[in-house]
Amino acid sequence: MSMTPRCMGSVRKVRCFPQAMRYLEWGWQPIPLIGKQPPKSFPLKLLFQMNTPSMERLLPWLPPCHSGNIGIITGELSDLVVVDYDSKDAIAFGEQLFMPTPFSVKTGNSGRHDYYRYPSGAVINCRLGLYDQEINLQANNGFVVSPPSLHPKTGFTYRWEIPLSELSLSDMPIFNPTWLPPLLKRTVRKTSHQYVRTGNSAQDS
Repeated sequence: MSMTPRCMGSVRKVRCFPQAMRYLEWGWQPIPLIGKQPPKSFPLKLLFQMNTPSMERLLPWLPPCHSGNIGIITGELSDLVVVDYDSKDAIAFGEQLFMPTPFSVKTGNSGRHDYYRYPSGAVINCRLGLYDQEINLQANNGFVVSPPSLHPKTGFTYRWEIPLSELSLSDMPIFNPTWLPPLLKRTVRKTSHQYVRTGNSAQDS
């Protein structure tokens, strides 16, 4: 007997809920995702302003359908910095620069998410295209898709390379800001029609 969309939704909700609870236990703020983005009406910006993770904000938004995924807010709120590799070449490049971490997620394509603890006293924002590679940094005001989500294009599951049940937070290395390339100074050149930003190869977001 085939499941209706409503039944399939219940299966996905049951599957995501225990993992979301585990993330909260570890001090990470989970969020609902549709594909790779939060629902349009989800108060993401309010969560970015919170000081501690909260289940209260999540419960009303648990995946209502079988396509529902979950993510984790990065930065100071969850005490996380995540290096997001989008290709095998990027992974090979990054392994020469960043410390290995047992907290690593195989994404639904050929990429990888490496998790680190947020360094106390530092200010680290999201950055794109580190070292002109397919390497992005997810930190303050950012988030990542997390297990057991399904990649919206490939249908493959995001999964921890080492199950969380075999890890402790003490195993997670602290991210070192010196691993990052320096931010080039932005200059603004005014034209007759628009402002053009120059001199910044890596974008902050």
